[in-house]
Formats: sequence, C-alpha cells, structure tokens
Amino acid sequence: MMRAATMSVCLFLLATVAGATDRRGPADPWTDLVEMLQQSGVAHTDAPSLIAWLRTAPPTANRWAAVEVLGLRGDREAIPLLRTLAANGKERFLAETAALALARLGEESGKNALVSFMESSEDPERQLFLAARLAELGDPSGYRFVAQSAIDRSASRRFASAAALVAFLPLEPASKGAVDAERRLLALAHDEEAQVRFEFVVQAPIAISRGGNRVQFEAALRELAAKDAGAGIRERAQLMLTGLEFEDENKRREEQPPQAPRR
Repeated sequence: MMRAATMSVCLFLLATVAGATDRRGPADPWTDLVEMLQQSGVAHTDAPSLIAWLRTAPPTANRWAAVEVLGLRGDREAIPLLRTLAANGKERFLAETAALALARLGEESGKNALVSFMESSEDPERQLFLAARLAELGDPSGYRFVAQSAIDRSASRRFASAAALVAFLPLEPASKGAVDAERRLLALAHDEEAQVRFEFVVQAPIAISRGGNRVQFEAALRELAAKDAGAGIRERAQLMLTGLEFEDENKRREEQPPQAPRR
C-alpha cells in the first residue's frame, strides 16, 4: 500500500511539472523538483552532482525526480546515464522517466521508448500521461488512448483526459481530422460529474493558450459560471473568466505606445 501511495505522489508531481509553465507562469518547471531533492538530502543539484548521485542512490530515493530535472533543464551530459536507466527492465517507472528525459533532450531513442512504454502500460492514467508528453513532443500516436478516456464510463478517466486533451490541441490543425481534441474537451464542460466539469474549468484557459477556440471556451465558461449546479464550479469559472479579462487588459496596456512626458 505504501508503494502505491508513493507512486501516486510521483504521478501527481509529474503531472504538475508537465503543466508548470501554464499554471505558474515563467517559473522554471523543475524548481519544485529541485526543492524536493534538496529537502530529501541531495545537497547539490547541478548536472554532474545529480549524475553522480544517481549512480549510487538506493532504489528508495527520489531518483525519478533527479532524472526529470536533468531532462527538463536540457543537461545533455546525462544522456549516457539516461540511456542506461531507460533500458532498466526492473524499474519501469524510472525507465519511463528516463525515456521522457531523453526525448526532451532530442534523442529519438527516448521517444521510441516512450511509445513502447505507452503501448504496453497496464495503467490507463499512465497511458494518458505518456500520450500527453508525446503530444508535447509533436507525436500524436497516443491520441486514441486519450480520445477513449474522454468518453469512458469512469469519471476518473474522463477527469484525467482533460489535461491530456489540452496537450493535443496544437497538433489538431495539421492532423486532417485525426485529432479532435477541442471537440472532446468542450464536451467535458457538460459532463454529468461535477469533478469533470471542474477540471474542464481549470484546463480551459490553458486550452486557449494552446490554440483552442477562445470564443467557444469562453462561452462554455460563461455558461458554467451562470448555470452550473455546483457553487464551486460557478465561482471557479467566473474566476477564470476574470483572469482572461485581466490578461487582455495587460496586453492592451503593453501594446499602447508610450506617452510623451509632460512639459
């Protein structure tokens, strides 16, 4: 049970890191992971130090977090070690994380390994996570897993599909209809489960930033803000709309020519 709980925490942190630039602004997406490593006793988190630590750290250590940091920061000197970790058949989660780091570093072998891990995974939510990361790398091969989860009977699957659908939005225009992420994501705004509708509200502004149709997403948010049965959903939808208006106002101010100083 402890191992399952630890894995859940890992998946949550990975999902959080994956969307960090959207949710937190310009902060480096590896910041939280570095802080976690430091709090666990890893004194130095530069690339040579993390590589050395990974070679000797016990299996119970947060090695996956160090691997994530190396990939997110673009530390190419870690590639040889990452290749070894990605081929580790005994620790699948670490191997998947190493494959993702390699893919982020531009290694085709890493992307190929991610596809293989996604196809063979027995965990539907992990499949969604890997499919979304591949989409961010320009590979739409996992879309069928995401599309199916968006209409799954399980509310938890539909909930998890929302963030994954967002990752596929930039690929939709060139897909010639093979990717219909926007339509499926907008449908979640009318889901029977409140948790799914709430997740749609959270993801809608990110979807707009990824190329989603702003008119349609704002219309969905307005409808939820006015009519949803859940007070929390109504409040969050209104908050998201206010945030979008605030961003628009900031852009208008930035685009205005500077005023001449008064004499």
